[in-house]
Order: sequence, then structure tokens, then C-alpha cells
Amino acid sequence: MRISLTATIAIALCQPALAMDFDQAAVKQECSAKWGTEFDMVKYCMDQRQKGHEDLARTVSLMPQQTREEMAPMIAHCYNKWGQEWDMVDYCVQGNIEAVMEIPGILNVVPENIAEAIARDCDAKWFPEYDMVAYCAEQRVTGWQAINN
Repeated sequence: MRISLTATIAIALCQPALAMDFDQAAVKQECSAKWGTEFDMVKYCMDQRQKGHEDLARTVSLMPQQTREEMAPMIAHCYNKWGQEWDMVDYCVQGNIEAVMEIPGILNVVPENIAEAIARDCDAKWFPEYDMVAYCAEQRVTGWQAINN
């Protein structure tokens, strides 16, 4: 894994190359394009986007700098995938944080050398998508157990 399995989980909005500020005009445009004259839904969409941005910013504010830097590629991945859909960016980030926390438990049921090989291979294939790293690890552990038990 590129991050320590025991590291504190953190995220950051510290990608200078990305405009990760809440852009009210872009959000309004996206929500309006999606919902047209259903103005109640446009407002709901905009509120959800703003809440997602605030939730993500709150999570970031509680995290240490070193781990923010370690998690920055994952955050950039989520942002690149969802853009101004901040509720989805937050959902993506939170899912990946949960996955990072699950990986040690997935790997602790196989011998250490096997766990290291699985972690290395899955990380090489899926980084920075930790949800996919965890899924890959789970599948490989299940496979290893099936042929070795």
C-alpha cells in the first residue's frame, strides 16, 4: 500500500492544480441543466452540492497534514470523477476512507508474505481507488483461502 495500513485516515483539498472551491455558478448551471424548470429540485440539488462540499471541508479540517498529502491522489480521483457534484465527491472520498480502514482486516487472515503480495499487486492495479484496492484484496484473499484450506 502507498499509505501505512495503520496511518490515520485523512483527506485533503490541497491539490493546487484543481479548482476545488465551491463554485456556486457552476453548481447552479449543472443543477439547472439537470432539473430545468423543476426549481424545487434545482434548489435541492444545489443544497446537496453545498452540503457535500461543507462535509468534505469539515473532514479535511480535522486531519493531520501528512495524511492529507498521502490521501491527496484519492481526493483528486474523486474530484476528477465528479467535479462540482460535491455530494458525490464526498460520498466517493468517504467510501475510499472506509475501504482503507477495512484493508488490514481483509489481509490479516492470510500469511504476512501473502498479504504483502496481495496489497502490493492490488495497489499497483487500482491506486488511488482504495475501494477497488479493498475489493481486489478481498477477492484475492478469498481465492487464496479456497485453494489453501
